[in-house]
Amino acid sequence: MNTGIVVRKYGGTSLASTDLIVRHALRNRSDYLAGRRLVIVVSAMGDLTDRLLRLASEVGAVLDAHPSPREVDQLLAIGENQSAALFAMALCAAGVPAVSLSGAQAGIQAIGPHGAAMISDVDPDRLNRTLESGAVPVVTGFQAVNGGGDTVTLGRGGSDTTAVALAAALGAMSCEIYTDVLGVCTADPRVVATARPVRRIAADLMTEFAWSGARVTHTRAIELAALYGVDVHVKSSFDGALGTLIEGGASAGMMENRPTIVGVTHDADVAGITLRRPATAPEVMVPLLQAFADHRLRVDLLSDHGGDDRLQQTSMIVHRGDLATIRRIAQSLSICLKTELQIDEDLGAVSLIGLGLLSRPEYTARALAVLRQAGIVVRRTAATQLRIALAVPLDRLEDAVNVLHEEFELGRDVPETATAAVG
Repeated sequence: MNTGIVVRKYGGTSLASTDLIVRHALRNRSDYLAGRRLVIVVSAMGDLTDRLLRLASEVGAVLDAHPSPREVDQLLAIGENQSAALFAMALCAAGVPAVSLSGAQAGIQAIGPHGAAMISDVDPDRLNRTLESGAVPVVTGFQAVNGGGDTVTLGRGGSDTTAVALAAALGAMSCEIYTDVLGVCTADPRVVATARPVRRIAADLMTEFAWSGARVTHTRAIELAALYGVDVHVKSSFDGALGTLIEGGASAGMMENRPTIVGVTHDADVAGITLRRPATAPEVMVPLLQAFADHRLRVDLLSDHGGDDRLQQTSMIVHRGDLATIRRIAQSLSICLKTELQIDEDLGAVSLIGLGLLSRPEYTARALAVLRQAGIVVRRTAATQLRIALAVPLDRLEDAVNVLHEEFELGRDVPETATAAVG
């Protein structure tokens, strides 16, 4: 580990104006003068990415055509390039030598489709040379270069992944992610008034938080942190709160730990789908999941079972924004596999995150019982050692979050770590 390097990532809300960019540059100046070797990763300013996507859609709508994915990536790269250049300018004006670098210039390589590429390697040579010269590299998040030399983007939240990947490649002492929240909380504080911050949490637990609806960090970034043992410190850009330390690696002795519920997450941007087919029809699971993998689609609460002697059905929870793609996939499968697609958009997902949950099925029983008492129907459920996931009606989703948060007494104290036991 290089004890002198700190990677800091700033999200779009932290860079929404030039005043904010200058403020963060000045904060980094003091650390630079104290001898810290800094690498800055930036997102696009404010909602610029959304505005660029709207422009692409407007052009496509005029001609009744989908914009070229390659050109969309070329367009979206403008946002991070702008932030990096402005941040580097601000550092230089404050007396700190700095140089802005695109993902390609920083040695970030990726494979996969435009809009959903995955980092395959990082060549840190230019970053190291920049650091050795005494300058601060300011790197565009969210983007990389593919084998053909084209810019590709990493999907929403990809700047977090960029930061963790650079920290791993450089052997940095830490990776800090600055955002507009206080850190990871026991529930969304906008939904649960008694939600409390979690000061420390293992990366494997945090992947469940991120996957199941917490918007604090990107799932792929935390998976990378767990894989490479990178500690990620989530901090607020706007105050001196302690934030949350996400510790790289897995929870030690997870199955022997006292069972724990750490928090409640929720996701309103989901839908339920069911594929029905005759029991005599060809098997659908393999081609379906392969098609989902090809399109980088997420799948949750997956089940495959027979409805009766004549009917077989496959059910799952998917991201609502993927429904158009899923309809096309189902239509192609229906031709050869005789499948019928049913979609339920009146659905939300709520999850309990913790340790040893399969070992203690009474936790699932408690969750189901208290939701039933509140008149909330649970339509689907599944559990792993780290997560109990439940699908409920969308209009009762926030009620379910509050009921579960209260049942497991998550608001009673500020959890110092993710292993504070609950009753």
